[in-house]
Amino acid sequence: MTLVNPELFAAPTPSRQRLFLLDGVGAVLSALCLGAVLPRFERALGVPAAVLHPLAAIAGALATGSLLCYWANPRPWQPWLRAIAAANLLYGVLTACLLAFGPWCVTAWGWGYFGLELAVVALLAGGEVRAASRTPGPRDGTVRP
Repeated sequence: MTLVNPELFAAPTPSRQRLFLLDGVGAVLSALCLGAVLPRFERALGVPAAVLHPLAAIAGALATGSLLCYWANPRPWQPWLRAIAAANLLYGVLTACLLAFGPWCVTAWGWGYFGLELAVVALLAGGEVRAASRTPGPRDGTVRP
């Protein structure tokens, strides 16, 4: 008879942990680019720093949520991954709307950067939704394909 449930200390499922980590690190990178690097190239992008800084703050908040889930390893993890995917998609919609309907003139460099960022966010969110939709195992929360 064991006094401690070994499942409490089981290593997290690598695929879900990698998603939380990948999402968090990507959001940190976005926050750094939007908050520290891209404002220096405001004219080249055609997007004012007053827009880039709030987007950086949102990316920082998303990074915090993803990395907390990576370290905390919540059970059940699927609702957390779905929430992160939804937040990523909302961030993408907000960014696209700001660029498309803002009073500034976004340059080709700006469209290129944000187009790439939005494509990466959409692909990641899609992978997160697919991973969260898989059937969980009977007791341990692991995922069966």
